[in-house]
Amino acid sequence: MRPRALTAALALFLLLTDLASAAAEPALDLAEARHPALPVAAYPLPAFSWRSGASSRSHFMSLASAGSASADSTSSASAHPGGSTLVREVAVSGAAIGAGFLLDDTIEPGSGEGTFLDEAAQAIGSPYVLVGGTALLALYGWRADAPRELNTAKKVALALAATSLTVITLKTTTKRERPDESDDDSFPSGHTANTMAVATVLDREYSGIVPWVAYGATAVVATGRVVGNRHWFSDVVAGAVIGRFFGRLVTAKHASAAAQTR
Repeated sequence: MRPRALTAALALFLLLTDLASAAAEPALDLAEARHPALPVAAYPLPAFSWRSGASSRSHFMSLASAGSASADSTSSASAHPGGSTLVREVAVSGAAIGAGFLLDDTIEPGSGEGTFLDEAAQAIGSPYVLVGGTALLALYGWRADAPRELNTAKKVALALAATSLTVITLKTTTKRERPDESDDDSFPSGHTANTMAVATVLDREYSGIVPWVAYGATAVVATGRVVGNRHWFSDVVAGAVIGRFFGRLVTAKHASAAAQTR
């Protein structure tokens, strides 16, 4: 097994990528503030969302409806929640990655290989299920003339492609041995990363029960990979950060392009 210093350095790199991508969020929040009529999807799990909090949006809407602020002052005020969101989310990601490595010796991989949880994690996070589900969504969008579903499928496919490429590169670079000593492709968890990428896209595209189901499936995958002795705890944490990054990235680009066309 390689020294943990190497994987820790790579975790720092992942944190920096989170910082770079999150820097675009204040601009997106400002675009949304300038178009108060645009629908804003509900995010049942704010900790997994990179948008401004509901309280800041409600505050802006109340100001707009009361006519107590001009357009310039409103735009200026809307920039502040974006900055706080950036700091909060970077702090959360950094804390999660750091805690993952610190807790590797505390949250030890289980011996549940072959159990229901292990098999469920294998199935849900497998490329066949994720790619197949994306293809079915795209087929439905095409056959039913549903552009929203078709566009969502395209974004999921893009997020999966970018996530998979990053995971393969890191696995090849770190060569971290799995806890079951089966191979040296442990870091990061590809099943967790890909499932999280899909969940993040669905969270930003849909409201209601869809994000809950998507994040619930991700939790099952992450837990099963550790319980089943397939990954170290820090592997699944890093995988979740990677998937979240690319899922948010592809949806942020789409939101930015939509704002520019209005």
